[in-house]
Amino acid sequence: MLRDLALNLRDLEQECKKYFLQTDIDLTSISIGAAALIALALSYLDYNYYGLATEFFVVFALEGLFAVCSVLLIFYFRRISQIRTYETLVFA
Repeated sequence: MLRDLALNLRDLEQECKKYFLQTDIDLTSISIGAAALIALALSYLDYNYYGLATEFFVVFALEGLFAVCSVLLIFYFRRISQIRTYETLVFA
């Protein structure tokens, strides 16, 4: 009986990651979306601080680029079905 138990013991980490992959993708998408919305909301504060100066347009362009990249990243995350690809992107 103990021999059978020992043979059936194995590392379940990959199966656990596979089971929770969709939940992790959902939480990652929500976090990235919230960060993108906050970045766009900061544009209003930048406008109040800089006015229509060159600095505002530079910062606004960078915040807009961040928001666009965030949306593209969310769509890409939704298409991922492999754990290794997801973990590599989250790490990056």
